[in-house]
Amino acid sequence: MTGYETYCLFSSLKQHFNSKYYDYFKYNGRLKASAENYDKRNDKHIFQSLGKKRNTYNLVLSNLLNDASIWVTGCLTEEAKKICREWERIQQSLQYIYQKDLVALDSDFNKNFIAESGSDYPKIITLMNHKIITMETVIIIDQISNFLIHADKKIEDRIIWPNIYTKIKKYSPFISIDKQIYKDVTVDTFS
Repeated sequence: MTGYETYCLFSSLKQHFNSKYYDYFKYNGRLKASAENYDKRNDKHIFQSLGKKRNTYNLVLSNLLNDASIWVTGCLTEEAKKICREWERIQQSLQYIYQKDLVALDSDFNKNFIAESGSDYPKIITLMNHKIITMETVIIIDQISNFLIHADKKIEDRIIWPNIYTKIKKYSPFISIDKQIYKDVTVDTFS
């Protein structure tokens, strides 16, 4: 990947997670970023280094998910590599992790979408926030049940929740699943 291509990738993914209006998928990752402007940058050597990594896309995406305000130099650290390896591990065994996460939920499926006592958040969101289940599991359950739109209307917190909700919704299109398989897994677990 060239430095310019890496710059475009990084910028478009960063814009996707940090902008209310930019959608990486709608615009096919395109931005108004000219090669001429890129050539004038003092940090273009950093993008060139990042473009030489094993899987630049995964490295950038996983680290922006971890911290949407990260700058390109943050993707070149050992910590960034560790974050990427963990993200790739989840992606490679998504169905297994989903099944494992379902076991952590309440055995009454519907109770997972009701706010726990003393909390403004449904149990499923609380478990995600405590890293007991993955965000991918929340996204998959939302893709098969569409619970987030209802949760958003009921959650009263307007300080932290909007950021959590936006992050989940922005990440959701990156999780492509066969809905029927995951519905079957969910039904088998809760029946």
